Amino acid sequence: MNELKFVASKLSEASDYIDAFGQPGDADSPEGHVKTAYRRLAVIVHPDLYRDTGDEKLATETFSLLGKFKLDADNAIKAGTYGKVIPRVVFTTRRGSHEVVRSATDGDIAATYWMRSTIEGVATEAFCKVARNQRDNDLLQNEAAALKRLAGKDAEDKWKRHVPRLLDSFVHGHATGRRRVNVITALKGLSTLEEVKKAFPEGIDTRHAIWMFRRLLMGLGFAHDNHIIHGAVVPSHVMIHPESHAVVLVDWCYASVSDNDEQPALRAMASGYRQWYPEEVLAKESPSPATDIAMAVRCIIDILGGDPVRAIVPQTVPRQLRAYLKGCLQSKQSMRPRNAWLLLEEFDELLKSMGSPYYPRQFLTFAMPDGIA
Repeated sequence: MNELKFVASKLSEASDYIDAFGQPGDADSPEGHVKTAYRRLAVIVHPDLYRDTGDEKLATETFSLLGKFKLDADNAIKAGTYGKVIPRVVFTTRRGSHEVVRSATDGDIAATYWMRSTIEGVATEAFCKVARNQRDNDLLQNEAAALKRLAGKDAEDKWKRHVPRLLDSFVHGHATGRRRVNVITALKGLSTLEEVKKAFPEGIDTRHAIWMFRRLLMGLGFAHDNHIIHGAVVPSHVMIHPESHAVVLVDWCYASVSDNDEQPALRAMASGYRQWYPEEVLAKESPSPATDIAMAVRCIIDILGGDPVRAIVPQTVPRQLRAYLKGCLQSKQSMRPRNAWLLLEEFDELLKSMGSPYYPRQFLTFAMPDGIA
């Protein structure tokens, strides 16, 4: 086995940045340790070394994964938590056991951890969310209800891939401090649209925004068919896989879950995105598929380099597409598209009318810059 394949194998088995770079020695700073370890590995797997060879694809994928671990390590260093050892905690439930490995980046309402889980005898890597305050227990319970419904036996696997899989959900702690815990499958090799925006502040190629929007509409259509409004379609909650073009919607804590077409009002809004929400949410009225669709459109305008709040789409985007996106952002939800599947059909018809290079659609490789994903 050559060096590239050896490193690729080790990184593919790594669960996080510690597995990739290791712990610094007593005399080393985390910054220096990570810098040295990253350079040592990058020299082996950099794609430029394998141009026009049979290993180019493997090198590109491995270098991208290495960059993702580097970003996670850098974030941990900034937060002062690199390699932070946490007490061994094992949650045991009727479904299995979940061992906390180390802290992850916290979300708005939950502390998060990487886990080693064993469910019904099967070991797997997982991501754990623990409500930071008891008042947020209902939000995590809400997420569990949404994910359980979307994982139902009647759902097709091709749609389930747009949402993370809930492994377990339970309450932990004493009566005075009980917290809801959700354990979800670990998602690897994905980047959030927030990270995409950071990597391409001037905007991505319109053709890449098109496949991201199409798959985002598929995920939303799947949820809406199950009487679920995501309620927080913002860049940090939309994840994309650069190579496979997969799109996964995460953080369903804010969802409006119903047994019919009457959706309850959202219980909370994603922190930092109040201006992204349509007027029906700000008025505490019932959301609809039009709510999610409008927020999804703002995500696309954002990664195109536009202004998502003022609905300004860059002039580099074709005129027909600019008009289409802005048409999804009418103030009244009754005037906005309310069916993600129908909107997807209309979107494809628009692309067809625009012709080359937007139709016929072609698979284009999307890559995040080194050190970002």
